[in-house]
Amino acid sequence: MQKPMLGDPSGLTDTMWDMIVNALGALTLSALGGWYMKRRERSFIEAWIRRLIERPPRLFRH
Repeated sequence: MQKPMLGDPSGLTDTMWDMIVNALGALTLSALGGWYMKRRERSFIEAWIRRLIERPPRLFRH
């Protein structure tokens, strides 16, 4: 919900700040993703999933 902010009763300032914060978050995550792809190493998530599958083999039969 939009709220009046900085003397702007329409709430557009609040919406604009929301968009700026969203853009900064997207930029941060895309930079981290690019850095991860450049490293070409295994992800900690991939390693965690492999360990999960290897430990209880009765749950993941081929």
